[in-house]
Amino acid sequence: MSCYRRDLVMKYKDRWINQRFLGHKATFGYDRAMTNFILDHHRCGYQDTAVCSTILSHKLTIVLE
Repeated sequence: MSCYRRDLVMKYKDRWINQRFLGHKATFGYDRAMTNFILDHHRCGYQDTAVCSTILSHKLTIVLE
């Protein structure tokens, strides 16, 4: 999980969304790419005591095709 300051995401979002690898649109590794864009000019830190929560549905729907 990664968390970024909104102003930095907005600053690098176009490069992030349009990133390419060997001439092809990159379709994975987005969190690492954003970290690398930010590390070019800013510091990143690791917080081992951070707590995260999310809201999940009480129902599980499985779609089989």
